[in-house]
Amino acid sequence: MILSTTAAIASTASASQARSYTTNRDPHDIAIGDFNCDGSNDIAIATDGTHTISILWNDGNGDFSERQDIWVSANQSRAAEWDEFSNVQFIEVGEFTGDSAIDIVIFQRNNPFRTDDNGAPDGQPGNVTIIENGGCNEKTWDIGARFTHFWAWDLEVSDLNKDGNDDVMVLDLQADITTQRVVSYLGPITSSTQAVVTNLGPSQQNTYRTFTSGDWGESQVGGGIGGGGQCLDNDMWLLRSEGLDYSTGQVTNPGNDDNVSIIEFNCQTNSFPLTYTFSTTPGPGEHVINM
Repeated sequence: MILSTTAAIASTASASQARSYTTNRDPHDIAIGDFNCDGSNDIAIATDGTHTISILWNDGNGDFSERQDIWVSANQSRAAEWDEFSNVQFIEVGEFTGDSAIDIVIFQRNNPFRTDDNGAPDGQPGNVTIIENGGCNEKTWDIGARFTHFWAWDLEVSDLNKDGNDDVMVLDLQADITTQRVVSYLGPITSSTQAVVTNLGPSQQNTYRTFTSGDWGESQVGGGIGGGGQCLDNDMWLLRSEGLDYSTGQVTNPGNDDNVSIIEFNCQTNSFPLTYTFSTTPGPGEHVINM
């Protein structure tokens, strides 16, 4: 269920109205976008205990009663079992396909630690999935590019190189439950889009589970269209926490959980650095904020 609140403020009085709308099971995340290009924002909801996500369509007057469930499980059969839930954890919106209609990106956790009837590993790793909008006024969706990510801590959308195409960033943990990365997909995004990978090192050194993207404020000479002047871009901001062995739950590098590492995007090479290792004396293109 989702709660929508609208408020009206007059000179002598104020009033608010709350409405509840149903989604599919176990909503986890929410994103807003004008999917049918009518000038009114619609709502997309990530739902965990199901094979679908939910769209609540705005009728133009702030009513979201019209609901559409989009099947995102890898098993297309409507008889799919509970252990094939897509378990969508994160949802964001952006224009990823170059057609001017707002699309959706999700991280579906799937079931990476699943075992078979004999107890042997039979996991289905998670993936980042682009859900392509069929176009303005269509209310149709297609499953687009899918990229395997064993486990994701966070998902972001940002126009990293300021080219007008939205990009997707994933903060993930690999199957060894140790190696941490930020993986970026620069738009327009297709199944052949090459990942831009920044390795953050093992979790035993520092852990990263939350991040965002924004402009640190630097400019780079010689970048941008035509290679002249200066170019601006969005950078990576990571919340840095103490080192942890995820397999045992033991702290391996005690520290604070409220520090920030900033890694600059290079608009000349259209990439982040291949690796990042925290240091109290940051290298070029790196910044540290200790709270």
